[in-house]
Amino acid sequence: MIEFRALTSDDLGLLSGWLAEPHVAQWWGEPLSLAAVEAKYGPRIRGEQPTEVFVVTDAEESIGLIQRYRFRDDPASVAALKPAEIETASAAGIDYFLGDTASTGHGVGATMIDRFTLRLFTDLSDIERVLATPHPANHASRRALEASGYRLVWIGELDRTDIDRNEIDRNDPSGASAAAVYVRERPQAL
Repeated sequence: MIEFRALTSDDLGLLSGWLAEPHVAQWWGEPLSLAAVEAKYGPRIRGEQPTEVFVVTDAEESIGLIQRYRFRDDPASVAALKPAEIETASAAGIDYFLGDTASTGHGVGATMIDRFTLRLFTDLSDIERVLATPHPANHASRRALEASGYRLVWIGELDRTDIDRNEIDRNDPSGASAAAVYVRERPQAL
């Protein structure tokens, strides 16, 4: 049973280990030390930054991470998406990974994304669409998005001209320049 719980400071060691896993580091960048994980995720845990981060659990075992943010709270992501010409005023973004290698390749990612997206729509009534921007070569992530009801709307290079390259978070997939942009619209029933 896939569930989500808020990331806590007790999870930072686990998160640091996941970020060092080759299948995660390939897309999220260089592994972070425990101190660097605390520096990045501590403000999110304490509510000092608007990105909400969750640990994904399956039968109460921690298996991955998923986070959400409103685009209106992230001007750099809005600017980066200019070439895609996608409406972001009522949009949220998600980033995710399965850190537990035993959970990969079995459809868990698609289930995780689907359930989290439905929860996002329930929790955030002002959000009309959810976007995900995996690297175009990340075929596992793209398959999981498609299996969870997302549709591909654009592939290309994001606009990073307004961003100081030193400020791009190397351990965040949104820091990449190439992206496959996927969208899932709010269901009529919600």
